[in-house]
Amino acid sequence: HLSFYMPIPKNVSIKRRESLIGAYHIIRPDLDNCIKYYLDVAQSVLFNNDCTISEITAKKIYDTNPRTELSIKA
Repeated sequence: HLSFYMPIPKNVSIKRRESLIGAYHIIRPDLDNCIKYYLDVAQSVLFNNDCTISEITAKKIYDTNPRTELSIKA
């Protein structure tokens, strides 16, 4: 599972910022491009080839602490 916590734009009012926390991030970058990047980076580190992956869940949401969280189940 990949969770992409995206930054809230600086031009958003303080009042609106709070309502965006946890809301879906529906602008660029595209979710599939974010996933692809992490699969490419993890290849040869976490797995030999990304063809061995049989299931992925992912989300992009706003947060005040931008980050990416990766959970792996074997």
